Amino acid sequence: MKLFRNYAVVVLLLINSAFGWGDKGHKLIAVSAMKYLPAEMHIPTSWNADIEEHSVDADTRKGDVKAEGPRHFIDIDYYSEYSDGKKILSRDELAAKYGKEMVEKQGVLPWATVEVFDNLVESFKSGDNTKIKYYMSDLAHYVADAHQPMHTILNYNGQLTGQKGVHARYEIFMVDSNYSFIESNIRKSNVGPIHDIQSCIFDVIRESNTYQTVLMSADKLSSDKTKGVFNQEYYKLMWFYTEFVTMDRLDKAASRLANIYYLAWEKAGKPTIK
Repeated sequence: MKLFRNYAVVVLLLINSAFGWGDKGHKLIAVSAMKYLPAEMHIPTSWNADIEEHSVDADTRKGDVKAEGPRHFIDIDYYSEYSDGKKILSRDELAAKYGKEMVEKQGVLPWATVEVFDNLVESFKSGDNTKIKYYMSDLAHYVADAHQPMHTILNYNGQLTGQKGVHARYEIFMVDSNYSFIESNIRKSNVGPIHDIQSCIFDVIRESNTYQTVLMSADKLSSDKTKGVFNQEYYKLMWFYTEFVTMDRLDKAASRLANIYYLAWEKAGKPTIK
């Protein structure tokens, strides 16, 4: 469909990296995580709608805040350390080797996530409900982005393999066209407790990065079948090839987000929400 192709071009011209899961996907992850929170936290259910609505604010800020864009991704496979099987954690060490500007260019998603997590811990400690909801909303966004494979790879838009536009095709148009199914079938995953936010978020990014071959192969198979026309048949095939990967990423994003919220509350001393 020509409308899909034109809209994808517009989206990718406006911002370097498209929305992690589109508005619908981000909001679904956020509200699902809120429902998974343990009862002992006593988070008011009235907060669910606020967190859901503002989970996309970080994307909205991109147009006004220049430094916001790189906070939504990291091209982790750019670094030789990753290719050598080494776990990357220190931003300062990478900056010392590659330069601060290059690290910024490749994305700072994991460190942005840790920063927001720390702010959430302090907000829980202070009992400032406005700040708690603000940082819960932003954390929902960044954690969701970390689970989106296209936000963790150097070939984030298929620009290295002749598949330009795959980013928006996958995360926005395909997800939106299958949203009813996704919403009805998102499930809580057994991701286990989280004890360290930095280690967790890097593990998530490495996990997401491993799915790039599946997604790129699915795009090629689908576009070959439709002779490069991104119509309904293309999106039907794309979903057929990536359904299980996509549901896995969305399920785990919501479940891990709930566990990360709990970790922040725990580190704050398990305060009573007033």
